[in-house]
Amino acid sequence: MLNFKAVALEDRMLLEPVLRAQPYRICDHCFACLYIWENTYPAQFCLDEDILYILYSYPDGSIAYQLPYCTHMQLPGAIEKIRRHAAAMGHVLNLATLNEEQKNQLESALPGAFVYIQQPDYADYIYYAQDLITLRGKKFHAKRNYINRFVQQYAGRFSFEAVGSANAGEVLAFNAQWDVLHPGNGIANEADAVRRAVQNLDAIGMFGIAMRLDGEIAAFALGTRLCADTVLEQIEKASDVTGAYQMINQAFAQRFAADCLYINREEDLGLEGLRKAKQSYNPAYLNMRYRALWAL
Repeated sequence: MLNFKAVALEDRMLLEPVLRAQPYRICDHCFACLYIWENTYPAQFCLDEDILYILYSYPDGSIAYQLPYCTHMQLPGAIEKIRRHAAAMGHVLNLATLNEEQKNQLESALPGAFVYIQQPDYADYIYYAQDLITLRGKKFHAKRNYINRFVQQYAGRFSFEAVGSANAGEVLAFNAQWDVLHPGNGIANEADAVRRAVQNLDAIGMFGIAMRLDGEIAAFALGTRLCADTVLEQIEKASDVTGAYQMINQAFAQRFAADCLYINREEDLGLEGLRKAKQSYNPAYLNMRYRALWAL
């Protein structure tokens, strides 16, 4: 029987090398995501015979596993272990956060064993890093205009700085104010994730940048290294000042993704405004996501 334990700060050095070695560019494949969302989607892990298993618990009482971190040859045996584990807990095996490549690998290893459900609302938006760094070309003309107008209007009144212990309180206060102005489902959960991130940036391998306008925090963005060629931007918030979002988006890319091919900016959750905003930056591709349900 697999023995799972909750993800804790001290587990980073154990888990991060395995997670960062994954080539799929899925936002869930990072220690920071497992940690900062702990109070919303508690994650547990198990290392058994050099195979990493990750289990999520959801507010409605359901559970889901990530695809085991193992070779193609090991996959049937690993799947059987979590199938038995799920059955012992009274659940049918449910795999979450698979992308197209993982879905195909699973179907190849266990033909017909799963029913696959496409989840477009959870597809990761993957961008070329250089696109977001430079904003070159006709397709980014509007973004450049927003930035140019902001720079001209607020010349000498704005600055950028790293997020860290010196400004953590100000960043969290700005986030709380942003939440009041933009109420919605999941705000409390996201606020908790932001707090856990900002208060533990170095310990969980995250980094961030903030923008001040007239001395006050007006935007911030947080992220982490996802894999060898990809940076993950996990949180991005800005004031309603025109151009603030474009400024912080480019500043994050310039500071943290210069040596990367891609930036993953996560999903749109089916929110129309968020979808339009993410599409407006011309993603290189959508990393489609699937759920796999045991069918045998």
